[in-house]
Amino acid sequence: MRFLYSSRSYSSNKFLAKIASDWRKPDGLFVIQPAEVDTFLEPLPVGRLPGVGKVTGEKLGELGIKTVGDLRGLDLPTLEGQFGRYRLRLFELARGIDNSEVVPDRPVKSMSAEDTFEHDVPLAETEPMVRQLAEKVWSASRKESRIARTVVLKLKTSEFNILTRSHTPDSPPCSCEELTSIALSLREYDAIIHFQTKNVTSLAITPDDRQVISASNDSSLKLWDLTTGELLNTLEGHSHECLAVAITPDGDKALSASPDNTLKVWDLKMSEPHNCVERHEQLVSAVAVTADRIRAVSTSLDNTVKVWELKTGKLLHTMEGHSDSVHALAITADGKKAITASSDATLKVWEVETGKLLHTLKGHDDAVNALAIEPRDLIAASVSVDQKVNLWNIETGRLVATFTADVGLRCCAIDSHGTAVLAGDELGRVHFLRIEDP
Repeated sequence: MRFLYSSRSYSSNKFLAKIASDWRKPDGLFVIQPAEVDTFLEPLPVGRLPGVGKVTGEKLGELGIKTVGDLRGLDLPTLEGQFGRYRLRLFELARGIDNSEVVPDRPVKSMSAEDTFEHDVPLAETEPMVRQLAEKVWSASRKESRIARTVVLKLKTSEFNILTRSHTPDSPPCSCEELTSIALSLREYDAIIHFQTKNVTSLAITPDDRQVISASNDSSLKLWDLTTGELLNTLEGHSHECLAVAITPDGDKALSASPDNTLKVWDLKMSEPHNCVERHEQLVSAVAVTADRIRAVSTSLDNTVKVWELKTGKLLHTMEGHSDSVHALAITADGKKAITASSDATLKVWEVETGKLLHTLKGHDDAVNALAIEPRDLIAASVSVDQKVNLWNIETGRLVATFTADVGLRCCAIDSHGTAVLAGDELGRVHFLRIEDP
């Protein structure tokens, strides 16, 4: 006779229940009442909080933060200076606040296999390993009624850099050999670019796909050559870290936002601030420019979306509707729709002229940090603390594809052809993901 044990946990939200589930294993019941949340959380190591991995844990350790109780002693401005957009999530988790939705019976969205080698293996010598892993994935896929289509190859270097490459064929692989062939071919894709910069917070690509500008928590913006990864220029002028950046459709100017509550307009040819737009009352979290270069749209910690006249800084109108802090924003190429993302793990599609809510997009498990729209206005990409890159159909609001990284993702951008996504993570790396039409 065999006995199967299970532990059960109950609390006021998913975050607390998930932590509590480890308490009385293998066979026990643990309940955290609302009045017990503070007593339960304060002595916990900060590493128990979702999203606090090795890098974030080390940064907290440098601040003398070892427990959740220690973390509660930091206010939002202090957290902002160290952790950018993730500061609000840390602030809320330390207080037992979590509005993420519990989704029972979640379907399997991907199948994978991986291995770690005792010694470094040159890329050219990885064929036997790729074949073995492909066989494991193919065997697992035969047990599922649904058919997988996109093939993803993930490589980790000795420096712990993650290289992610993907391909979506016209039809799903019909044999293990076909799956293996696609996986092996992904090794030959263009080299993935890793821009070395301090905690990337936002990205924007110039219209000619030749350059990318990154915002960082060191208060600067950096201009890079997208082909070689060479640093072309550093733009300085903010007094605090840069949280968001956008480039005008002609590629001549960039707009950046900072916790100093200002929006700065930069002349990329001059590499200096061109104008300073009207101040927000609270922290600016995201910014975008319409295709006609007349309006700028920004979001703030007051959960509002504001539309400005770019030349004068005049406030045109305000949209409201998110139930939690808004972290990201993107505008369609025709300037008619805006998409916003919130720490409630949802995205919303708005009609800019009227402020009407068109769609609410659900598919992330944690706060959405950034999003981008491809030039045809068909597909939007979003990245989250949950390590996912999600692709959405803007017209229908349907989730069409998901990629998964190894750490939380901070920012993203799509090239002008809609065939590649750049996703920046909390380690300061930028992943280059090749995609086909979803």
